Amino acid sequence: MRLQTTAALLARINVPHLDEATMSDRYQQNPQQYDPYQQYSPVSPTPAKTGIGIAAMVLGIVAIVFAFIPVVGLLNFLLAPLAIILGIIAVVKRRGRGQGITGVVTGAVGLVIATIGVALAGAIFISVDDEMQNLEESQEEAEEEIEAIAEADDAVEDADIEEIEEEVAEEEAPAEEVEASGEWVEVATLSGTGNQRGEVFEVTGDVRLSYEFNGDDDFGIAGVYLMDEGSNLTEDGGLPEVMLNGSDSGETMIYRSAGNYYLDVTAANYSDWTVTVEEQQ
Repeated sequence: MRLQTTAALLARINVPHLDEATMSDRYQQNPQQYDPYQQYSPVSPTPAKTGIGIAAMVLGIVAIVFAFIPVVGLLNFLLAPLAIILGIIAVVKRRGRGQGITGVVTGAVGLVIATIGVALAGAIFISVDDEMQNLEESQEEAEEEIEAIAEADDAVEDADIEEIEEEVAEEEAPAEEVEASGEWVEVATLSGTGNQRGEVFEVTGDVRLSYEFNGDDDFGIAGVYLMDEGSNLTEDGGLPEVMLNGSDSGETMIYRSAGNYYLDVTAANYSDWTVTVEEQQ
């Protein structure tokens, strides 16, 4: 009965036919090892190859992560195209179709994000560079304006000094040109090294002012003022009787009406100076 069943099964799966006598002989000779189904056991299916698809997916995910990291994101220009290429190969050759599609999508997204990041970084760099150039140009313009203002101030100061010197020179008269009709008597004297203000004295007629300013260099500057009693040089101002640059000495005539006056001297960079006022009697 068993041999008949076995023969029927072998006939259904197209196994070459063995007559009952042959099968019986083989079975009797080795009943433990003989199995007619061993020669036609079903073959297990070969597992699908998905390595390329997995590689594409991993590279795509890494590309997306790197896209948000500064500098490191530049690697996306290598990783993302590689993920896209491997993903396409996996889809075409059916070696991990789902993973391949994921690799193509993630690689494309990573590449787009990296491109946008590089473009933004370039725009920011260009903007900062332009701002730096504008700042440097503004600084240069400010320096030029400061130099121009300083030159203008120097020119105005020089012009003012020359104008004052001319006005003083016009008022000066050499002592030898004045006819002596009497004896010169000292009515006031003042000396020092810097700014000084003298005591009030009385003048009844024309006076002669003698001065001597000594210094170690030519950087000294001084002005000698004959001020009315009750006036103040700082508040009221005035024209100097003598204006000096550097060391110098001399005398000049001053024509004033009778009244009370005082000497006010402004001086800088002098080792010593002396001013004397004399009246002819």
